[in-house]
Amino acid sequence: MRPLRFAVIVTCTGGNGGQLLFVFPQLDMTVMITAANYGQYPVWQKFVNELVPDYIVAAVR
Repeated sequence: MRPLRFAVIVTCTGGNGGQLLFVFPQLDMTVMITAANYGQYPVWQKFVNELVPDYIVAAVR
């Protein structure tokens, strides 16, 4: 995930298939993504680099 100027991720974990967990304590927010994209690394990167920062985090700012 690219650096975010307004939030620090303390926990970020993932599993094969696009299961991702992000914890943003400064925003009092946890984001959980479940998917079934097994072996689809480019899709996971879009979740991490686009979906979470550009849409989810941006929506709560």
